Amino acid sequence: MPVVLEKGINDFSAIIVGPGGRSEASPTVRYVLDTSKPKVTITTPKDNAKVNRKAVEIKGTTQARATLIARNESNDASVSGVAAGDGTFTLSLPLRPGSNAITITATDPAGNVREAELRVRRGSGKLTVGLGATDYQFRRRGLPDPIRLTATVEDPDGKRLPGARVTFTLSVPGIAVITRNATTDENGRASFETTIPKSATVGQGLAAVLAKSAEFGTVDDRVVITIVK
Repeated sequence: MPVVLEKGINDFSAIIVGPGGRSEASPTVRYVLDTSKPKVTITTPKDNAKVNRKAVEIKGTTQARATLIARNESNDASVSGVAAGDGTFTLSLPLRPGSNAITITATDPAGNVREAELRVRRGSGKLTVGLGATDYQFRRRGLPDPIRLTATVEDPDGKRLPGARVTFTLSVPGIAVITRNATTDENGRASFETTIPKSATVGQGLAAVLAKSAEFGTVDDRVVITIVK
């Protein structure tokens, strides 16, 4: 027959009553009635934040082992995941240009459901690269002389971008163009060292860098390198 559960912990055991009397009680079975909806807290990004990426990384907390679904109503994209044992979660959801209305639905192990809403705007920020040199002017009578070129790459949010591919080019009068490839380190930097030979002649040259990112495209920068008497 149906048994009404109380909210919280419910312990049950059974006995059999027959002509021979009562049996011993069975081992206790525990049922927990959970009717509380899981709290959903989004820690990042903030509501109405601007995101300069193709996808937004949503981080937050909820009930441990709750199932999560994030849905972008603006482009019908969705992604699912499960909260960790401490309730934390991370979901990456594609964005469309402009405003994006996002709903995060959490379902706890007992089937209770709660939603949280979030709106973000995908910005039009671009990849940036800055090129620097140990020196920008060299005296011809002091050649050969070393030079180091350093590129610093930042993503559209202004954060240093590791793993970007960069191509350095050094062109000064009197010598063949020098080209080198490199990859930015964890600080978003890459360097190239070479020597300006004695055969270089007086005049203006150019140092350039081209940075490439599979996610953010390409960008370049350049500086003038001058050989004087």
